[in-house]
Amino acid sequence: MTEAEMYEECAVLWTQSNDYERVISLLRSFEVSKLDTIKAIRNICGASLGDAKKIVNASTTWADTVDGTAHFHDILEKGAISEQIETPVNDAESDRA
Repeated sequence: MTEAEMYEECAVLWTQSNDYERVISLLRSFEVSKLDTIKAIRNICGASLGDAKKIVNASTTWADTVDGTAHFHDILEKGAISEQIETPVNDAESDRA
């Protein structure tokens, strides 16, 4: 089955069922990654990026990965926050302030 056929099958399932979990489960059965599942939910179901992330993370299909990815996102978020706090201000920028 080609990638296009796989996504077409998911689109047909979505049209017939309007059931996110069934579409997500079908995508995972095709060994589609979690990131590509989020992209597919956006494209197939018309969800926003934020909603697609929430839908996939809340799904029972991907429940076995939520703890690991939540921890990873927490680390990234903390790193981004500390980087913002610790970033030195350019002297030219401080003179303008």
